[in-house]
Amino acid sequence: MVLLQYLILLPFVASVMVAPEVNMDYEGSVDIYSGAPVLAEDVSLAQTVSLSNGSSYDRSSHTFCYPVSGYDTPIQSTVADGMITTDPVAITIPENLGVELYLDGKVMEQADFAALSTPGSYALLISSAESQRQVLTFDIVSKKTGKLTSYSLPDGFLLQEVRIDGVAQSINYSGSVDFTTEGNYEVNYRCTASGISYTLRVTIDHTNPEVTFEGIENGIARGPVTMTGLADGDRVTVTFNGDDVHAPANGIFRSVGKYVVVVTDDAG
Repeated sequence: MVLLQYLILLPFVASVMVAPEVNMDYEGSVDIYSGAPVLAEDVSLAQTVSLSNGSSYDRSSHTFCYPVSGYDTPIQSTVADGMITTDPVAITIPENLGVELYLDGKVMEQADFAALSTPGSYALLISSAESQRQVLTFDIVSKKTGKLTSYSLPDGFLLQEVRIDGVAQSINYSGSVDFTTEGNYEVNYRCTASGISYTLRVTIDHTNPEVTFEGIENGIARGPVTMTGLADGDRVTVTFNGDDVHAPANGIFRSVGKYVVVVTDDAG
């Protein structure tokens, strides 16, 4: 989580085409020799499986495929539309297809489609002079995070089991998981068409850093301000009069001016 603190210190005297790898974030059953996902016994062994949203799953490349009008090859992704993952995501784009990839609402310049790993919400759009069409959305989260509060499973996926700190939870069959409770989660779910099961493991931490700023009253300090309570893994960023500066090593702010201090823990 993020703790944002504003303070003003006043003077004492003054007021491509790369084949995707198998996404192993989802740790369903796999063949011990090949590492390929193991299918349910009642599922066809056809190489390509049609999914309910018009996409398909390719067993040979272990990718989800999204057809593009006018192109012989589809967009291929190691995650399905709407998935949440803690692993890097690989996407293959048909040659000469114009696309734009957005991360948290901003276009990514020179994105490495073979290894997308920055945490955030992604959207892949087919782009042309006339229009844009969204093809794929997904989220990458850290293995420990405070930014995840719920997960609505992609279309065609069935929730099988949810455990928090090893304890099985009552599950609903609406295809959603509530992450408001802190703890270590193991979410098991299955693609009904392909028969492949997936497991998302993530630690949820919604608690803000417990940092104290001594010497501030109503956002104003008339002397040095001391920051205490930083924990291992906490990161501190500081702007001073609008410029980025290093946080003081001893945690004491002395220079006269306006500060913005952001403390971020290992859960983001």
